[in-house]
Amino acid sequence: MHTQSIIAGLLLIMMCGSSHAENTKVTMGDGQIAGQQLAEYKHTWKQCSLQEGEWVSGPDLIESADIIGGLLRVSQASSRPDGSGMSTSAYLQHSSLAPLRIEIQQTGADGNIAASMLHKLNDQGYQSLIQQGEKTQTREGEINSDMYLGTGMGLPIALLDPELLPAEISASMLVFDATYRVILTDAGTEIINHNGQAVETRMVDVEWHHLGEGDIYPPGPDASGGRYWVVSNPPEGFPYVPRYKTDTYAVEFVADSCK
Repeated sequence: MHTQSIIAGLLLIMMCGSSHAENTKVTMGDGQIAGQQLAEYKHTWKQCSLQEGEWVSGPDLIESADIIGGLLRVSQASSRPDGSGMSTSAYLQHSSLAPLRIEIQQTGADGNIAASMLHKLNDQGYQSLIQQGEKTQTREGEINSDMYLGTGMGLPIALLDPELLPAEISASMLVFDATYRVILTDAGTEIINHNGQAVETRMVDVEWHHLGEGDIYPPGPDASGGRYWVVSNPPEGFPYVPRYKTDTYAVEFVADSCK
């Protein structure tokens, strides 16, 4: 009986192992994420952060997408009550969403440019020009155009066929000069009501693996990795990415955490 129990246990382990889904590898330009499906848009999201157990509102985030030839320009802007603010324009290859150029400007309360950054990327790496007042710096590194922008992960996730989940992609955060292995898992669906319309959204949890330092940011809305709510074909007036939330930050088209 003891031998039979061991054999049964081994068979169970083998069966469980064979049913475990492998991560689908998604690489830039392999056709699994087709950026040409994205149409132009302009929407406003609420932002908030968790401070001492309470969600505290931050500046609204305005994002727009424009098609310029074979490029998709995704622009974001936010401003504070004192008039200072930040704007970012990312120029992506429309078909693959490969990042090619990123422009960032910080403005002071007087409306003047306080600092600016220009990042140019290709398949070999990136070059940056940073200007702050009269100071100019240059920087280069190995982050390249074959990595999705970590600050704009919602769009490629919205275009990825949910049947391919769990999936794994490469992403970068230029501001931290960091690269990540990102694991995407299906977290079900949720209805978001907007202007009397019930929109079914897909929830995708995101686990970030920092390739340089080895840090892991766990998935889910109550963890540091976060969760995206996405819609592949949103109705008019509704965004592809209505919500992203972690344990300390949320950005939402329809208010939930951010009131």
